[in-house]
Amino acid sequence: MDFQTTEIEDILIIKILPKRATMKIADPLREYILRVIEKGTRKIIIDLNNVDFLDSTFLGALMAGMKRLIALDGEIRLCAQNPNIAAVLDVTRLNKVFSLFPSVTEATNSFF
Repeated sequence: MDFQTTEIEDILIIKILPKRATMKIADPLREYILRVIEKGTRKIIIDLNNVDFLDSTFLGALMAGMKRLIALDGEIRLCAQNPNIAAVLDVTRLNKVFSLFPSVTEATNSFF
């Protein structure tokens, strides 16, 4: 699998493992996120600290999850230290949709 999951209290953390977050990861990730939302998860952190590149299909998978969570008063938060990730979010204006944190710890603490 191209991602690993852990839980801290009621927060699901999904760590993306490959350097390139592309169509290969997007469909399984979207399906997984939607499945856990249906089971009751409302707080998700996507750890992008291994990632150097995001494509539009990967961003679309994140948006599908976020759209579902917004309707349920939940949220996906991102963490990444790579400035390229922040630049992609800025250019696509997804920085208005997703909160970006430099670490999983900071993203986790923001939920409390």
